[in-house]
Amino acid sequence: MVVILHALACETPPPVTPPPPPPDAGCVGGGDGYLDPPGSGAKFLIDQIQLTGSGQGIDVTGDGVPDAAMNEAFFFLQYVLNEALRHTVENNRVLYLFELAGLCLPYDGDDPDVTVKVYECRDANSDASDNFCLDPGCGIVQVHEQEFNADSQTVNHSEPLPIVDQLVVARLPGTVTINIDTAANFTLRRTAIQVTVPVALDQISDGWLCGAVSASELDQIAPPHQSDPECRTLCWPDDAPAGLTLAGFMAMRGYQPDIDIDGDGLERYELDENKHVVRCYDGANHLQPPHRWPVRCLQDPRMADGFSLCFQIHAVRGVLLLE
Repeated sequence: MVVILHALACETPPPVTPPPPPPDAGCVGGGDGYLDPPGSGAKFLIDQIQLTGSGQGIDVTGDGVPDAAMNEAFFFLQYVLNEALRHTVENNRVLYLFELAGLCLPYDGDDPDVTVKVYECRDANSDASDNFCLDPGCGIVQVHEQEFNADSQTVNHSEPLPIVDQLVVARLPGTVTINIDTAANFTLRRTAIQVTVPVALDQISDGWLCGAVSASELDQIAPPHQSDPECRTLCWPDDAPAGLTLAGFMAMRGYQPDIDIDGDGLERYELDENKHVVRCYDGANHLQPPHRWPVRCLQDPRMADGFSLCFQIHAVRGVLLLE
Protein backbone atom coordinates (compact mmCIF):
# COMPACT_ATOMS: atom_id res chain seq x y z
CA MET A 1 0.00 0.00 0.00
CA VAL A 2 1.27 3.36 -0.98
CA VAL A 3 0.63 6.18 1.41
CA ILE A 4 0.85 9.67 -0.02
CA LEU A 5 1.39 12.50 2.50
CA HIS A 6 0.26 15.95 1.56
CA ALA A 7 2.16 18.76 3.22
CA LEU A 8 0.01 21.38 4.74
CA ALA A 9 0.95 24.81 3.55
CA CYS A 10 1.32 27.06 6.58
CA GLU A 11 1.71 30.80 6.43
CA THR A 12 4.23 32.32 8.79
CA PRO A 13 2.47 35.03 10.76
CA PRO A 14 3.98 38.51 10.32
CA PRO A 15 6.13 39.76 13.17
CA VAL A 16 4.24 41.70 15.76
CA THR A 17 5.40 45.31 15.91
CA PRO A 18 4.89 46.76 19.35
CA PRO A 19 3.13 50.12 19.43
CA PRO A 20 5.45 53.11 19.78
CA PRO A 21 5.85 54.42 23.30
CA PRO A 22 3.92 57.57 24.13
CA PRO A 23 5.87 60.83 23.83
CA ASP A 24 8.34 61.37 26.66
CA ALA A 25 7.53 57.97 28.20
CA GLY A 26 9.70 57.07 31.15
CA CYS A 27 10.64 60.60 32.14
CA VAL A 28 9.60 63.15 34.70
CA GLY A 29 7.31 65.80 33.24
CA GLY A 30 6.68 64.64 29.71
CA GLY A 31 3.66 65.23 27.54
CA ASP A 32 3.51 68.29 25.32
CA GLY A 33 2.96 70.76 28.17
CA TYR A 34 0.22 72.60 26.31
CA LEU A 35 -2.30 72.43 29.17
CA ASP A 36 0.16 72.01 32.03
CA PRO A 37 -0.43 74.36 34.99
CA PRO A 38 1.39 77.68 34.50
CA GLY A 39 4.82 77.71 36.05
CA SER A 40 5.23 73.92 36.19
CA GLY A 41 7.95 73.75 33.52
CA ALA A 42 11.51 75.05 33.25
CA LYS A 43 11.36 78.83 33.63
CA PHE A 44 13.82 81.45 32.41
CA LEU A 45 13.80 85.16 33.22
CA ILE A 46 15.17 87.42 30.49
CA ASP A 47 18.02 89.44 31.99
CA GLN A 48 19.62 90.86 28.83
CA ILE A 49 18.09 92.29 25.65
CA GLN A 50 19.99 93.89 22.79
CA LEU A 51 19.56 94.42 19.08
CA THR A 52 20.94 91.68 16.88
CA GLY A 53 23.50 92.60 14.27
CA SER A 54 22.66 93.29 10.67
CA GLY A 55 21.47 90.13 8.92
CA GLN A 56 20.83 88.28 12.19
CA GLY A 57 17.29 87.29 13.00
CA ILE A 58 14.54 84.71 12.72
CA ASP A 59 12.88 84.05 9.39
CA VAL A 60 9.46 85.41 10.37
CA THR A 61 8.08 85.49 6.81
CA GLY A 62 9.16 81.97 5.84
CA ASP A 63 11.15 83.01 2.77
CA GLY A 64 14.42 81.53 4.06
CA VAL A 65 16.00 84.91 4.88
CA PRO A 66 16.39 86.33 8.42
CA ASP A 67 14.08 89.30 8.99
CA ALA A 68 15.58 92.34 10.77
CA ALA A 69 14.85 95.46 8.70
CA MET A 70 14.83 97.87 11.65
CA ASN A 71 18.14 96.45 12.91
CA GLU A 72 19.72 97.30 9.58
CA ALA A 73 18.17 100.76 9.40
CA PHE A 74 19.25 101.65 12.96
CA PHE A 75 22.65 99.99 12.80
CA PHE A 76 24.46 103.29 13.42
CA LEU A 77 22.51 103.71 16.69
CA GLN A 78 22.99 100.14 17.88
CA TYR A 79 25.39 100.88 20.75
CA VAL A 80 23.22 103.72 22.11
CA LEU A 81 20.02 101.70 21.85
CA ASN A 82 21.60 98.64 23.48
CA GLU A 83 22.68 100.77 26.42
CA ALA A 84 19.11 102.03 26.76
CA LEU A 85 17.83 98.44 26.66
CA ARG A 86 20.26 97.45 29.39
CA HIS A 87 18.90 100.16 31.69
CA THR A 88 15.35 99.23 30.74
CA VAL A 89 15.82 95.64 31.90
CA GLU A 90 17.75 96.62 35.02
CA ASN A 91 14.96 99.04 36.04
CA ASN A 92 12.12 96.52 35.52
CA ARG A 93 10.55 98.39 32.61
CA VAL A 94 10.85 95.15 30.61
CA LEU A 95 10.36 91.94 32.60
CA TYR A 96 9.52 88.77 30.69
CA LEU A 97 9.73 85.13 31.70
CA PHE A 98 9.39 82.23 29.31
CA GLU A 99 8.66 78.65 30.20
CA LEU A 100 9.38 75.32 28.51
CA ALA A 101 6.35 73.25 29.49
CA GLY A 102 6.33 69.46 29.01
CA LEU A 103 10.12 69.18 29.08
CA CYS A 104 11.24 65.60 29.66
CA LEU A 105 13.59 65.18 32.63
CA PRO A 106 16.33 64.10 32.54
CA TYR A 107 16.78 66.34 29.52
CA ASP A 108 19.47 65.32 27.02
CA GLY A 109 19.18 68.11 24.46
CA ASP A 110 16.20 66.69 22.55
CA ASP A 111 12.50 66.50 23.29
CA PRO A 112 9.70 65.49 20.89
CA ASP A 113 7.15 68.02 22.08
CA VAL A 114 7.25 71.02 24.40
CA THR A 115 5.24 74.21 24.61
CA VAL A 116 6.87 77.63 24.89
CA LYS A 117 4.92 80.02 27.12
CA VAL A 118 5.75 83.70 27.59
CA TYR A 119 4.63 85.79 30.55
CA GLU A 120 4.83 89.55 31.01
CA CYS A 121 5.67 89.92 34.68
CA ARG A 122 6.25 92.33 37.51
CA ASP A 123 8.85 92.12 40.23
CA ALA A 124 7.47 90.22 43.22
CA ASN A 125 9.24 92.39 45.80
CA SER A 126 9.74 95.61 43.78
CA ASP A 127 13.51 95.26 44.22
CA ALA A 128 15.21 95.08 40.84
CA SER A 129 18.60 94.31 42.41
CA ASP A 130 17.73 90.67 43.17
CA ASN A 131 16.07 89.73 39.89
CA PHE A 132 19.11 88.14 38.28
CA CYS A 133 21.51 87.38 41.15
CA LEU A 134 21.18 83.55 40.81
CA ASP A 135 21.04 83.02 44.58
CA PRO A 136 18.11 81.45 46.46
CA GLY A 137 15.27 83.96 46.61
CA CYS A 138 16.35 85.69 43.40
CA GLY A 139 14.42 85.99 40.16
CA ILE A 140 10.95 85.82 41.70
CA VAL A 141 8.31 87.47 39.53
CA GLN A 142 4.53 87.61 39.49
CA VAL A 143 2.01 87.44 36.69
CA HIS A 144 -1.57 88.67 36.97
CA GLU A 145 -4.38 86.12 36.77
CA GLN A 146 -6.25 88.29 34.27
CA GLU A 147 -3.55 87.59 31.70
CA PHE A 148 -4.73 83.98 31.41
CA ASN A 149 -7.45 82.59 29.17
CA ALA A 150 -10.41 80.36 30.04
CA ASP A 151 -8.12 77.30 30.16
CA SER A 152 -5.99 79.02 32.83
CA GLN A 153 -3.16 79.37 30.33
CA THR A 154 -1.25 82.41 29.23
CA VAL A 155 -2.57 83.60 25.88
CA ASN A 156 0.97 83.93 24.56
CA HIS A 157 2.03 80.31 24.13
CA SER A 158 3.06 78.22 21.16
CA GLU A 159 1.72 75.01 19.74
CA PRO A 160 3.66 71.90 20.88
CA LEU A 161 6.95 71.57 19.01
CA PRO A 162 10.24 69.67 19.31
CA ILE A 163 13.62 70.58 20.71
CA VAL A 164 16.26 69.25 18.30
CA ASP A 165 19.96 69.43 19.16
CA GLN A 166 19.07 71.84 22.00
CA LEU A 167 17.35 74.26 19.58
CA VAL A 168 13.68 75.28 19.71
CA VAL A 169 11.92 77.84 17.48
CA ALA A 170 8.39 78.88 18.46
CA ARG A 171 5.77 81.18 16.96
CA LEU A 172 3.68 83.06 19.49
CA PRO A 173 0.11 84.30 18.98
CA GLY A 174 0.40 87.29 21.31
CA THR A 175 2.47 90.46 21.41
CA VAL A 176 5.63 91.38 23.30
CA THR A 177 6.32 95.03 24.15
CA ILE A 178 9.93 96.22 24.44
CA ASN A 179 10.59 99.61 26.03
CA ILE A 180 13.57 101.43 24.49
CA ASP A 181 13.15 104.63 26.48
CA THR A 182 10.31 106.78 27.76
CA ALA A 183 9.50 107.90 24.21
CA ALA A 184 9.59 104.57 22.40
CA ASN A 185 7.75 101.33 23.12
CA PHE A 186 7.97 98.74 20.37
CA THR A 187 5.18 96.16 20.30
CA LEU A 188 6.24 93.00 18.48
CA ARG A 189 3.55 91.24 16.46
CA ARG A 190 3.97 87.95 14.55
CA THR A 191 6.34 87.20 17.41
CA ALA A 192 8.86 84.36 17.25
CA ILE A 193 11.37 83.14 19.82
CA GLN A 194 14.41 80.95 19.16
CA VAL A 195 16.58 79.66 21.98
CA THR A 196 19.33 77.11 22.51
CA VAL A 197 18.39 75.11 25.61
CA PRO A 198 21.53 73.67 27.26
CA VAL A 199 21.45 70.27 28.89
CA ALA A 200 22.27 71.86 32.25
CA LEU A 201 19.11 74.01 32.05
CA ASP A 202 20.94 76.69 34.02
CA GLN A 203 20.66 79.63 31.60
CA ILE A 204 19.85 80.62 28.03
CA SER A 205 22.94 82.22 26.52
CA ASP A 206 21.88 82.06 22.88
CA GLY A 207 18.39 83.31 22.11
CA TRP A 208 16.49 85.59 19.72
CA LEU A 209 13.16 87.35 20.14
CA CYS A 210 11.84 88.76 16.87
CA GLY A 211 8.68 90.10 15.28
CA ALA A 212 7.20 93.09 13.48
CA VAL A 213 6.50 96.63 14.64
CA SER A 214 3.60 98.20 12.74
CA ALA A 215 4.35 101.22 10.57
CA SER A 216 1.41 103.02 12.19
CA GLU A 217 3.08 102.66 15.59
CA LEU A 218 6.39 103.95 14.22
CA ASP A 219 4.58 106.93 12.70
CA GLN A 220 3.51 108.00 16.18
CA ILE A 221 7.08 108.14 17.49
CA ALA A 222 8.90 111.38 16.64
CA PRO A 223 12.19 111.51 18.60
CA PRO A 224 13.60 114.93 19.55
CA HIS A 225 16.76 116.39 18.07
CA GLN A 226 20.04 115.89 19.86
CA SER A 227 20.09 119.51 21.05
CA ASP A 228 16.62 119.23 22.59
CA PRO A 229 16.58 118.98 26.41
CA GLU A 230 14.08 116.12 26.01
CA CYS A 231 16.66 114.04 24.15
CA ARG A 232 17.32 110.84 26.09
CA THR A 233 18.39 107.95 23.91
CA LEU A 234 16.66 107.81 20.55
CA CYS A 235 17.36 111.27 19.07
CA TRP A 236 17.80 112.76 15.61
CA PRO A 237 20.76 114.84 14.48
CA ASP A 238 19.95 118.54 14.45
CA ASP A 239 19.76 118.67 10.64
CA ALA A 240 16.96 116.07 10.50
CA PRO A 241 13.59 117.30 9.20
CA ALA A 242 11.29 118.73 11.88
CA GLY A 243 8.78 116.18 13.17
CA LEU A 244 10.54 113.23 11.53
CA THR A 245 8.90 110.01 12.75
CA LEU A 246 10.43 106.55 12.84
CA ALA A 247 8.18 105.58 9.93
CA GLY A 248 9.49 108.54 7.93
CA PHE A 249 13.05 107.57 8.80
CA MET A 250 12.52 103.98 7.60
CA ALA A 251 11.23 105.23 4.23
CA MET A 252 14.13 107.73 4.01
CA ARG A 253 16.52 104.78 4.34
CA GLY A 254 14.72 102.95 1.53
CA TYR A 255 12.68 100.54 3.65
CA GLN A 256 9.03 99.66 3.30
CA PRO A 257 6.99 97.28 5.51
CA ASP A 258 8.36 93.77 5.08
CA ILE A 259 6.00 91.80 7.38
CA ASP A 260 2.42 91.25 6.22
CA ILE A 261 0.64 91.47 9.56
CA ASP A 262 -2.95 91.46 8.28
CA GLY A 263 -2.38 88.85 5.56
CA ASP A 264 -3.66 90.85 2.57
CA GLY A 265 -0.35 91.68 0.90
CA LEU A 266 2.33 94.19 1.82
CA GLU A 267 1.43 97.84 2.12
CA ARG A 268 3.62 100.85 1.36
CA TYR A 269 3.67 104.61 1.79
CA GLU A 270 5.32 107.70 0.35
CA LEU A 271 6.93 110.83 1.81
CA ASP A 272 6.79 114.46 0.76
CA GLU A 273 9.80 116.75 0.44
CA ASN A 274 9.74 117.31 4.23
CA LYS A 275 9.94 113.54 4.86
CA HIS A 276 6.37 113.37 6.17
CA VAL A 277 4.05 110.52 5.18
CA VAL A 278 1.56 111.79 2.60
CA ARG A 279 0.32 108.78 0.60
CA CYS A 280 -0.49 105.24 1.68
CA TYR A 281 -1.16 102.19 -0.46
CA ASP A 282 -3.01 99.09 0.67
CA GLY A 283 -1.56 96.76 -1.95
CA ALA A 284 -1.99 98.53 -5.28
CA ASN A 285 -4.79 100.74 -4.00
CA HIS A 286 -4.16 104.34 -3.04
CA LEU A 287 -6.20 104.93 0.12
CA GLN A 288 -8.53 107.87 -0.15
CA PRO A 289 -9.01 109.60 3.21
CA PRO A 290 -12.55 109.50 4.62
CA HIS A 291 -13.69 112.46 6.69
CA ARG A 292 -12.75 110.73 9.92
CA TRP A 293 -9.21 110.07 8.73
CA PRO A 294 -6.41 111.48 10.89
CA VAL A 295 -3.75 113.65 9.34
CA ARG A 296 -1.39 110.69 8.91
CA CYS A 297 -2.72 108.07 6.53
CA LEU A 298 -0.69 105.38 8.30
CA GLN A 299 -3.24 105.57 11.10
CA ASP A 300 -5.90 104.13 8.81
CA PRO A 301 -6.68 100.61 10.15
CA ARG A 302 -6.13 99.16 6.70
CA MET A 303 -2.44 100.07 7.01
CA ALA A 304 -1.56 97.25 9.40
CA ASP A 305 1.79 95.96 8.15
CA GLY A 306 5.12 96.59 9.78
CA PHE A 307 8.89 96.27 9.88
CA SER A 308 10.85 93.31 11.20
CA LEU A 309 12.83 93.81 14.39
CA CYS A 310 14.97 91.29 16.25
CA PHE A 311 16.56 91.19 19.70
CA GLN A 312 19.23 88.92 21.10
CA ILE A 313 18.30 87.69 24.57
CA HIS A 314 19.98 86.04 27.54
CA ALA A 315 18.01 84.46 30.38
CA VAL A 316 18.58 82.90 33.80
CA ARG A 317 16.42 80.53 35.82
CA GLY A 318 13.43 82.27 37.38
CA VAL A 319 10.54 81.66 39.74
CA LEU A 320 6.96 82.43 38.71
CA LEU A 321 4.30 83.30 41.26
CA LEU A 322 0.60 83.50 40.44
CA GLU A 323 -1.60 86.06 42.18
